[in-house]
Amino acid sequence: MTHPPLTSRLSGDPAHPDADESRLQDDQIRDTAPSVTPDGSVFEVQGYSYADAVFLARFRGDAGSGPTEFHERIDFGAAASAVRPSETLLRLLTLATSLSYYKATRADAVSIGFPLSDAELAFFRAVTEHGLGEYAYVNDCAWKLTPTVTAAPAAPEPPRPVPASGNRPVVAVGGGKDSIVTIEALKDAGIDPLLYSVGDRGAIRSSVAASGCDYLTVSRVIDPLLIRANREGALNGHIPVTAINSIIGLVVAELTTGGPTIFSNEESADYGNLVWHGRTINHQWSKSLEYEDLLRTTLAAAGLPPDRFFSLLRGYREIEIAQAFARHPQYFDAFTSCNRAYRIAAEDRSASWCGECPKCTFVFLLLAPYIPRARLTSIFGRDLLAEPGQRERLEENLGLGAHKPFECVGEPAEAIEALVLADRSGQWHDAPLVDELAARVPAMTPAGSAPRDDRVPAGYRASRDLIGLS
Repeated sequence: MTHPPLTSRLSGDPAHPDADESRLQDDQIRDTAPSVTPDGSVFEVQGYSYADAVFLARFRGDAGSGPTEFHERIDFGAAASAVRPSETLLRLLTLATSLSYYKATRADAVSIGFPLSDAELAFFRAVTEHGLGEYAYVNDCAWKLTPTVTAAPAAPEPPRPVPASGNRPVVAVGGGKDSIVTIEALKDAGIDPLLYSVGDRGAIRSSVAASGCDYLTVSRVIDPLLIRANREGALNGHIPVTAINSIIGLVVAELTTGGPTIFSNEESADYGNLVWHGRTINHQWSKSLEYEDLLRTTLAAAGLPPDRFFSLLRGYREIEIAQAFARHPQYFDAFTSCNRAYRIAAEDRSASWCGECPKCTFVFLLLAPYIPRARLTSIFGRDLLAEPGQRERLEENLGLGAHKPFECVGEPAEAIEALVLADRSGQWHDAPLVDELAARVPAMTPAGSAPRDDRVPAGYRASRDLIGLS
């Protein structure tokens, strides 16, 4: 897979993924919360059921007020059919959703109440260790990443019929720019995708409407007891939501007898935030190629085709995706990438772009070279590059802070690239912050073109290549 040359790339930047991450030492990282110690309890993944298109999972653990049984509900009613999802996917979905509840406890042991294959057990261990990295860093409880796990061995499942490779793909839509680029690339190649989302917030609905594609939504209901425990001080923090949503997508594909489940995770998701106790902590780990390969390997071990899951954008960086998105103005007033617009509690949710988080600043900066200033300002409702109060957020995105923000943002090199291009465009000639920061960022050198890894199967490479920029 060959891409045109990028405008520029950092030269000799120690934060660059090609550099040695081990040079980031623990004493260079900001202080964390006081250490949390285990309480000797065992978190129980009790079991799951599936009936009438509703998945239920049961967990038991002490989140601070004594042992409590938690229930998670996922309603696939919009995709309902006579098909029952494979037991492998139902087990993986139970394991992935369990992390929302496990993290609220001080347990350092997990008991799984149903048999697992070796591959499923390895999946759970990896998703726990890497997917909860940020949570463990914030709470200073590295021991939560490697619990003692017990489960009986599973017998092999009978093989399932393999859907035809030409069946309609199921595409995750989140209301942001990345899934929009995937949708339009598929449409340009003559492929009619079925869109799905977990939840149905405003930006998702408006983006789907602009796409003109068929769409269904899945409802995920977290146990209110967990939400109450969190408000009362239970351990809380980031979980690998994309891991949960990817398995949900695979279930949707089985229920609809669809083709592959396609995500829009980019190369930049592999770039971590910092190194802590010898581990790379990556807010976006469940969007990374490492997770994608883990899921594909787990599917293959169960006799399910690994090409049932891939990301169409894996070979592209965020800045390239931003440039591609700028070719689709019909979505400009529909999309939102701000995570605050998708928070569970309505009182914590923003209507659209909050303008007060590193994600808003990063997306604004990335689009600045490609969308006229007045139009970009109308999208966000404010000119983020003209606000002195954005200095600290811009510094974090540019690699001038302690570490990359714990948000779904790209590499510092991409932010620098976008800042320099925006500065050279002359659109922000009256924004002192742009000139100031452009003078502070590291020197840049032209970047060559090189193939980048992805797992896109042959039938979808034409769509992938249509994203390429001339």
